[in-house]
Amino acid sequence: MAVIGYLGGESSTRSFFGGQNGTRNALLILGALATMVGTLFFQKTGLAIGLAVLAIIYLSTISTARGSMWERHQKRSRMKDRDKFDGGLFHPFDQAQWDALTEEISALRWWNRKERTQLVRERNALRSRPDGADGMGWLDETPGEPGIQWHAPEGEVPYFAVTWEVDGQLRGIESSQRADSAANGWGKLLADHGESLTLARGFQPLTRVLPADTARYEQWAADNVDIDEPENDRLAEAREQLLDSYDDLLRKLRTGSMVQRHFITVQWPMSSNFTAAAALRGPGRDGWRELMKSEIASMSRQLRNAKQGTARVLTARQIAAWILHAQNPSRPIDSLRDADTRRFGIASSQNLSEHIVTGRSLNGDMEVEWHHRTAAIRAGNLASNGRTQWWLLPLLVGLEKDIIRTIAFPQLLVPNGEALSTARKDVVRDSADIKSQNDDGELADETAEAGLGAARRRRKDLRPGSGEHGDEWVGYITLSARSRTQLAEYCRIVEERAASSAGMNKLEWLDSYQSAASGCTWPIFRGIQQPRISAGSRAVDALAGKGEKEALS
Repeated sequence: MAVIGYLGGESSTRSFFGGQNGTRNALLILGALATMVGTLFFQKTGLAIGLAVLAIIYLSTISTARGSMWERHQKRSRMKDRDKFDGGLFHPFDQAQWDALTEEISALRWWNRKERTQLVRERNALRSRPDGADGMGWLDETPGEPGIQWHAPEGEVPYFAVTWEVDGQLRGIESSQRADSAANGWGKLLADHGESLTLARGFQPLTRVLPADTARYEQWAADNVDIDEPENDRLAEAREQLLDSYDDLLRKLRTGSMVQRHFITVQWPMSSNFTAAAALRGPGRDGWRELMKSEIASMSRQLRNAKQGTARVLTARQIAAWILHAQNPSRPIDSLRDADTRRFGIASSQNLSEHIVTGRSLNGDMEVEWHHRTAAIRAGNLASNGRTQWWLLPLLVGLEKDIIRTIAFPQLLVPNGEALSTARKDVVRDSADIKSQNDDGELADETAEAGLGAARRRRKDLRPGSGEHGDEWVGYITLSARSRTQLAEYCRIVEERAASSAGMNKLEWLDSYQSAASGCTWPIFRGIQQPRISAGSRAVDALAGKGEKEALS
């Protein structure tokens, strides 16, 4: 029997003011209070101004197919700020170029404002990491060893991350029992890491859909075809026919043939639990590395037990090559040639709706341009019907165009007690909202009803003794194309397929963020914030301390 789950129905936890649009409700309440005060002091004039302000707040925050007026205003403002900072450009950092621009800026007089502004933009565009990997470094980049990423993005908790390439749950023709076993195995893996003392807290399954790479086959032919001239013309002709036939086969394989590559990135936040456990293995970074080696070996076993097939951990250089390929798909994903763990950004620019990368072709003889666009997949935009583990297949196979794309679902696990407490609060608030509407003689808001149903399902799933834990997640999909026109066509195709076959009412294109949003589908665990923990849970964690000095853990 297929495993059925429910994902849609609500977009977030409820706000203090009730409902799921906390910002809008808060602004309306503040506007109402201001209207009352204005009426008290300025009478009709204050009332008129207050009602006009309330109308503006209401109209500017109405959600539409293209977002609210306020959201569109924020996007335009964000792009203006980005243009002032670096013109939307990124260039790999070069010390000589930085020094030269700094000297030019210093030499300018105060009245050369336009020249100064332009030079400052060019200097700001020089950065060591692309926008999608800002704050990324390495704890271990030893060749041939697992690449341990060290992330310290601004405003977030630092964390380590490691990426595995896996075969996926199914390989070829499999029985339904095997599929259900694989789905249950993945669910158990997540549940096993839901407890608050578990070190690994996040999992990011990622699938890259790309054209078949025939480089390995071409290399095989080069290694196995005899280079010596045949003894006679008949053998020479036969060899030429054989090579032409093999070239034709590879050409057909490259045309209209898309393959899937599956990866899983696991995140270890630098929490007090992590540092305490690492301190037992050595001081500072040495202890961190030793702990991570143990965690990596354990996670490899757990991924295999979760029916993910062979789990091959990627080296730092392989991850750098992956990121280079994501920016410039003309470069093979497995090509380690000139992949540098300290320099994996490619010159790019950004406008409102796309991330544009200028790179080189496979053999480096010509310049190529790739256009990328990323959308978020949120629970609030999903139909709240039951889904099997195959609900994303319409976006992975069967599209009418050979669209290079990546789908990623970063997930952060929430301990059972915290998730159950949140579910209870959401049930109470939604029930109160619906009761209040019914008492006023109004029809209950459909959004509140959908949220109540989803909250009740969460509360039921998280009942004490169930062994289940909370899961905060968001999905991302990045599309890549050779031109702006082609990218627009691809976006339309994917939006139609998502709505008609995958139950996604809306793909939320992350416009004005596109260069940074590309990193959400790289194997570096970006695009999701740590779940909000209540004050009570934080107090309990503080009372738990870091462990006794005499203890073994």
